Formats: sequence, C-alpha cells, structure tokens
Amino acid sequence: MEEYLLKEQQKAAGKSTCFVCGQIKSLTAFGKTKHNKSGHHGTCKICRALSDKNTKLKVAYGIDLDIFQNMFTKQGNKCAICFTTLFDKFRPSVDHCHKTGKIRGLLCNNCNRAIGLLKDDIGILYAAIRYLKTAQNKSGEFGETPAVDNPEPSYSEIF
Repeated sequence: MEEYLLKEQQKAAGKSTCFVCGQIKSLTAFGKTKHNKSGHHGTCKICRALSDKNTKLKVAYGIDLDIFQNMFTKQGNKCAICFTTLFDKFRPSVDHCHKTGKIRGLLCNNCNRAIGLLKDDIGILYAAIRYLKTAQNKSGEFGETPAVDNPEPSYSEIF
C-alpha cells in the first residue's frame, strides 16, 4: 500500500522511478507506451538504451557492454586507426574479421567503413598507400599518377 502511495505521489509530481537504476526522474525521461497504465515505460530512456546496446553487442559480437567499455577505455576512447576521440557523433564501431568473427578493436565509422570497402585486404591497402604516396609526389595534374604494379610493396617503400 505504501509503495502504491509513493507511485501516486510521484505521478502527481510528474515523476517516476526507473525499475533498473532506481532513480526518481521526470516523466520526460521515460518513453511513452500504450502497454502500461501510466502511459510510460517502467525503465528510463537511458537504461533502455544501455539494455538495447548490450543486446546488440551480444547478438552481433558475443560480447557484453562491460567488455565493450573495457575495450573503449583501453584504447583511450580513441579510434585504433586515426585516433579520433570517440563519443556521441563519433561512436565506436566494433571492428571484426568477417572470416573468423574475431574482434580486432574499436574504430570510428569512417575507418571501419574504409577497411571494409578495401575488403580487409592488406594488399589493396598497400596499393592504396603506394598510390597516395606516388600522387603526393606528383604535380597533382589529372592522369599523372601511374598505376600500381606491385600490390604488396615492402614496408620501406610505403614509409
């Protein structure tokens, strides 16, 4: 009975308690639903988002949010390739090998897409590096960059 009165007092004040985090929050912090007589979810938007993220990580990569956060912290909250700080707009993408499913690290969306578009192929990546280095040494006029003959140059040729 006491719990019911507390809920009614919160509702009258435009507040509710999240079932997950236990915090009393404004009703605007809760999503709306027709499946609950209060008209709002019993879990706040933040807790629901974390739960959804955890579920997606488990289904797609076999990891949970704690492992993801640990990876994120170990990488200094930066992309493993370009070192862009990852947050909000630059959310981390879980990079993984499509053949083995093994997770390699966290990347910004651009780097993750780039290696995917290069088919995770080191030979193509070497060719792209060589192409860019050759183009950088040219005057920049259209058509002056020669085609790449050797798809896998040595490390010293690249750098």
